[in-house]
Amino acid sequence: MAFRKIDGRLFCAHTNGLLEILPDFRIRHPYRVNTGVFRTLEATINGKQIQIIITYDNLLILNRTTGELNSMRQISDPIYNAEVDHLGNIWLETASRGVYKCRLNDEQNAFRYYTYYGNEKDSSLPARLQLFKSGGRILFLGNDLFYIYDEVNDNLQLEQHLNRCFETIHDLKRIVPIDSEESWAITGSSVYRFFYDGYIARIREAYKVEADNLSLITAYENIAVLNDSLSLICLDAGFILHNSHLSKRQTVELSAPNLEFIHAGKELNAGFIDINQSIHIPFQDNTVTVGFSVNAAFAGNLSVQYQLEEMDSTWSAPKQLNSISYARLPQGKYTLRLRTTDGLNNYSPDTLLEFNVLPPWYNTVWWYLTCCALIIAALFGTFYLMKRRLQTKHLRRMKAQEAAHLRLMNEQLQNEIEEKDAEIFTQTSFIIHKNELILKLKEMVDDICARNTQKGLIPFYQKINNLLANNLDTEDDWKMFLIKFEQKHRNFFKRLKEMHPQLTNNDLRLCACLRLNMETKDIASLMNLSVRAVENNRYRLRKKLDLKPTQNLNEYFLNID
Repeated sequence: MAFRKIDGRLFCAHTNGLLEILPDFRIRHPYRVNTGVFRTLEATINGKQIQIIITYDNLLILNRTTGELNSMRQISDPIYNAEVDHLGNIWLETASRGVYKCRLNDEQNAFRYYTYYGNEKDSSLPARLQLFKSGGRILFLGNDLFYIYDEVNDNLQLEQHLNRCFETIHDLKRIVPIDSEESWAITGSSVYRFFYDGYIARIREAYKVEADNLSLITAYENIAVLNDSLSLICLDAGFILHNSHLSKRQTVELSAPNLEFIHAGKELNAGFIDINQSIHIPFQDNTVTVGFSVNAAFAGNLSVQYQLEEMDSTWSAPKQLNSISYARLPQGKYTLRLRTTDGLNNYSPDTLLEFNVLPPWYNTVWWYLTCCALIIAALFGTFYLMKRRLQTKHLRRMKAQEAAHLRLMNEQLQNEIEEKDAEIFTQTSFIIHKNELILKLKEMVDDICARNTQKGLIPFYQKINNLLANNLDTEDDWKMFLIKFEQKHRNFFKRLKEMHPQLTNNDLRLCACLRLNMETKDIASLMNLSVRAVENNRYRLRKKLDLKPTQNLNEYFLNID
């Protein structure tokens, strides 16, 4: 139920509709509202007085001059609350879909236009927005943040004054206005009376309801405002009557946390340090745990905040604990601050603990001296390695030069071999062509002699034949040929005689021709034999060498070095 006094009449928003309580305490239904009512309020828009009735089903607008009651069915979302701003806009709060800004037409029987503001339009806004009025402004609450309407940009923006005022307060459930500038803020366990005029936001009173073994109604937290000074804080089992004139803000003195122990390292059974002496923690034990206690912590529902100045930029969130740990702290000096808080912006004096984490072994003077010695040794080692490298490089250069020299000599030898081959080829070709030419000339002389019967020419023919026969003698040619052959194949005949001592000189000559891979016709010309005779000599040579029928005679000699 919600009560509202309008023009001296007392209205009650009830599940049975809108009720009017008469001076004689009789109850009547002033209007035909066939469903439950959340609340009702009066407003003046464009000089016309209206009454807004928010029902379970829809929104009703009552023209108080004509008594006409109109249903606003343009918005299908369930409406939970409404407020009117200084421009005559009606703001509607839905159950879970944001808010609407609406403008009535002149007849007050429909909305001329309406605009939606919520999470579906702007993803930065909460899904649930609560509507309230304070300081003459329409404000919105959602996810512990306050928003205000920006007329220039036509959107909802964060209200900085209220957000700074409530930045340490969480789980805000509801805002209940007291008057034009003061309101109640309700969380799950505390209530806050605050002031807001559009420029200044300040918490004037704060109470922890659960501290006295009392609790608010979960999910239905509410405060009934009787007048500017009296309010009923609704509890799960009764009420708290609050009188702002009688309540005086008392200074709450909280006791500071008491240090109990400090433990360094991960071993649980060792590592405890005397807190009454200077604390120096080895680097290998740089996981630090500090134990403490708070007087009347459970009775006063007190929490602890801590801050390690060299590590934390802000105080930690209030927690109910009796020890804190910091793992793997770097070397250096640290100051740990501890304080007690009751969650209502009351804090105890700080408890200070100073300690020093010693540097690791690799960050000491002895380590630096060792590093210097290692660097010097490394320089000497580098010098030695560079010297060895230069020597190795010099040896490689010398080997490369020697290899180049050997390669040059090899090329020269190869050239000499090729020259020898060319000389043998030239010598052989010359002998072959000379013998062929002599034989042809001899045949021509014999042919001429046979045709000519003059006896006076016979002595002349005989001299020519003798001269040709003498020049056909190949012994001198063979000596020259064998000299050239020996210059190239120095050990051929020696090796061949060792392998086959039964070979004759003619056999050796044939072997030399076969070693040069000469054709049978050329061999016949060179040795002044017929082709048939050369073939027979080849056959006899195979017998002497005892070669298999499948073995090639020329390849056999090619394999003899």
